[in-house]
Amino acid sequence: SFRSALMSSFRSALVSSFRSALMSSFRSALVSSFRSALMSSFRSAVMSSFRSVLVSSFRSALMSSFRSALVSSFRSVLMSSFRSALVSSFRSAVMSSFRSAVMSSFRSAVMSSFRSAVM
Repeated sequence: SFRSALMSSFRSALVSSFRSALMSSFRSALVSSFRSALMSSFRSAVMSSFRSVLVSSFRSALMSSFRSALVSSFRSVLMSSFRSALVSSFRSAVMSSFRSAVMSSFRSAVMSSFRSAVM
């Protein structure tokens, strides 16, 4: 009877300790897998948001530099065409006034020589 009670209590303690160890290891594995999944999803979300912000800032900087270059080239072309038109009109005016002065002096000289010859 004593041996039977001793074996029964030993078996009960062994089963109880086995169940406790099994539940503890199950809880530990469950918590560990939950933490691992949580950290993985957090890292994935952080990396995704970082990539999105990086791509957005890169696109914004690229568009800003493209607009700046486009405006600068437009201004340069506009100023160049304005200068070219200004120089061309100045040359045309100078040549026109020079021709007018030459023709006027030539006519005056011809008329003076004609009058001198007639007189």
